[in-house]
Amino acid sequence: MGKIRLRKALKKGIRPNPVGIPSLKELATAENEGLSLEGDNGVSTYVQTILDQVRSHLAEERDSGLNSMSMAIRDSKILEEILSLDIISIVAPLLFDQSLLVRHSAAGALRNLSGVSGTVCDVMVSQGVMKHLVSFFKQNYGVDWVPKTGKRGGDGTLMVDTITQTYIQGINLLWNLCEWNENALKTFNKESLFLGIAKTLNPKVAGISVALAAGQCLNTVTEENKDVVPNEPEFERLLLEVLGQTVPEEDQIQWIYLHILLIGILMNVKSEEFLGLTSTVTDLVLRRLSQVLGFDGMGEIKGFSSEVPIGPEEMETNQVHPGRKKRREPFDPEKTDELEMKAESIQTLLDAQILSLEILSNLLFGEEEETSELQEESEEEMVFEEMDTATENTNDEKIVSTILPEVCECIKSEDLIGKVLAKCVSLPHNVGEILKNNGEYGKRIERKSHQLRSTALFCLQNILLTFDLPFIGGSHTLSHIYNLIKPTTLSISPQGRANFKS
Repeated sequence: MGKIRLRKALKKGIRPNPVGIPSLKELATAENEGLSLEGDNGVSTYVQTILDQVRSHLAEERDSGLNSMSMAIRDSKILEEILSLDIISIVAPLLFDQSLLVRHSAAGALRNLSGVSGTVCDVMVSQGVMKHLVSFFKQNYGVDWVPKTGKRGGDGTLMVDTITQTYIQGINLLWNLCEWNENALKTFNKESLFLGIAKTLNPKVAGISVALAAGQCLNTVTEENKDVVPNEPEFERLLLEVLGQTVPEEDQIQWIYLHILLIGILMNVKSEEFLGLTSTVTDLVLRRLSQVLGFDGMGEIKGFSSEVPIGPEEMETNQVHPGRKKRREPFDPEKTDELEMKAESIQTLLDAQILSLEILSNLLFGEEEETSELQEESEEEMVFEEMDTATENTNDEKIVSTILPEVCECIKSEDLIGKVLAKCVSLPHNVGEILKNNGEYGKRIERKSHQLRSTALFCLQNILLTFDLPFIGGSHTLSHIYNLIKPTTLSISPQGRANFKS
């Protein structure tokens, strides 16, 4: 998702536990064996060691402690303990540390902390993180700051300097906080942070990594908050300028995701005026949506699942999942970074397609549904709504579409309905099992694939509500929809099967 990881040079040789902090595995072992992990002040020795390092006068120690904290918050007990220590007052000042690496690690640690949950974001805001974050942007990244676009490494990865890396982490932190906490969003508006971030939306000026982070943040803060934009006409020109840029072969997935984010921002800002834009703009928007939905995300996922390492269960039984060739050679650990990069690329593509489907759905149906309601609604419920709608359309083919003729023509010529249908296909069971058993990146892709299908079904429902039967392809399309949703309904429950038959 545009996240850039700072890669440090590794020295040859292995240093046994150089920072002196027990691993999570050692913590679990100690807990199972009933060993005490608490110091004299009631703080666990693990967390106390992190705190001592973060407060150290040595930059290397502070950096190490922050990186350890970023990893430790994956453990719920450690997370709870860290939050109870008013951690913001300890870590946030390090955003202004003399060491650039410490600044980067502090921003990364806070960003990772904010990514745990909305509840954690609420705690962070209550502890005053926004005050430090506002100063962080205004002091270090003022209106005159221009990101360095960087050069490509030997593996083709875009190299970004530490100052720019830190900015990206700060933007992602701000994005998480504003998405979950209303007070954070109010502070964003009050402190006029919009302009400083908006100027980094052009990838030809700021680089694609920075522009993508800025796009994700602004797509969130402009939702039902269009007054945050101080100069709407000028900002609209900027969005259209970037949307008109040709997508390069390098970083193609990131560029198309950025374009979809900009369309989302444009819709947020223009609101009900969006469809009143010129036919040239609406045509550009629909063609960008079509371009993104035209990518074969399912094929990318299947290809990725055939490359991931054999899981522990397969190693023990010497069996592999169906549809995957058995490896004759052990998996090479050095390929982990390559797989993670592929996983991030696939996740970026899925995010772009999910947002494209949401935008198309809102274009067709007008009023936007709450995302939380969409996520809570099961695929089964959406399926039956679609089938009911399809039945109604069959009986009455004189539904009058309120969509502009130019939009209808573009939807037809770009086969957008066919592309939405293609995203309603279920992830094969064996592929899902492979992904779930192969690390966090595999689990994320598996979850995103289900979210993509649910969003596609929701969009399909709005298509059936908007257009008459001949427009969507007649009875042949209804038969295709039937075949797409049948496996889902037959696998859920006896009641679901009964409802489906009826």
